Amino acid sequence: MLLPSSSTSFCLAASAVAVSLSLPAAAAPQINAPSGSSMALRRRTPSPKTAEEWGVWAKAHREGLQAKYGNKMSKRGTGTNLLTNQNGDSSYFGSLAIGTPPVSYNVILDTGSAYVHPSSLIPSSSNLLPATSG
Repeated sequence: MLLPSSSTSFCLAASAVAVSLSLPAAAAPQINAPSGSSMALRRRTPSPKTAEEWGVWAKAHREGLQAKYGNKMSKRGTGTNLLTNQNGDSSYFGSLAIGTPPVSYNVILDTGSAYVHPSSLIPSSSNLLPATSG
């Protein structure tokens, strides 16, 4: 039987100590949980305005808006657009007035889609689809 030398026993002892020190670290890894932050919560104080004070504020706000934008509650203009059924499909012919001053355009209104097709790009001078009464 061979007896270990002193240098060999020192290496074995050092290895045993190193392994015994590393086992707890390998068995239970530590997770660094992020630390939370805190903030103070405060209840808001109720509004110091009474219902009457809110009414005064609303009236002043309304008057300011009326002074800024005007108090026009009437229609700017009225008119009649006659539409003509083109028969055979779901389109109608009519005219639209756009802009200020209004410029009239002849258009084809396709009720089967969201499209409005101009019958001409020149205002009120389309001879492609003349308006018919009826």
